[in-house]
Amino acid sequence: MKLIAVLFVGIIPCLAFAGDEQWQLDIDVDGVKVWTQEMPGSRYKQARGEIVVTASPQKAFAVIVSAETCRQWVYSCVESYVVSRPVPQDGIVYMRTNSLWPIADRDVLFLAKTSFDAAKQEYHAELSKHSDVVPPVEGVVRIGAMVGSWTVTGLDEKSSRVVFWSHVEPGGLLPAALVNFALGRLHQSSLLKLREYLKQGD
Repeated sequence: MKLIAVLFVGIIPCLAFAGDEQWQLDIDVDGVKVWTQEMPGSRYKQARGEIVVTASPQKAFAVIVSAETCRQWVYSCVESYVVSRPVPQDGIVYMRTNSLWPIADRDVLFLAKTSFDAAKQEYHAELSKHSDVVPPVEGVVRIGAMVGSWTVTGLDEKSSRVVFWSHVEPGGLLPAALVNFALGRLHQSSLLKLREYLKQGD
């Protein structure tokens, strides 16, 4: 199973979610909720979101961590592949996203570590930026830093709750105000497309 995850979607999510009163609900539309919050030491906000999908937790998680499905649901993803696997369940992943002119495309290498809690029927993927084992691409800005997580919990045999948390330093000269303004909508788009993609297999 090839690993991937949405670029603008942490490690140790219980720490990220501490102080829930500081999260601001930006999106609450069509079953998608996205919150944002200031990130200490950064001009760029962190985000978290959730959606309920019609799929088993196994199926939903398999799609989320699959490099082969990235372009089907991850906002602006144009390329993704597994560079290597330190251990069978983890992977170092390359991903590139497309941007409208005059903003340059972005790419990133990250380590995705997966786990499963049988008692909770919960799948988890932790993401962290990895060293640049793939050379820079001309005209593409390499992401400066990122952390993220996906958690998929089974609600019953046919539905699951999907929760993410993320923070990204996009690199280059992107204005923080612009990135922060668009953050909720970008995540909303990906989560809605994920839900629709999972329905196709029913």
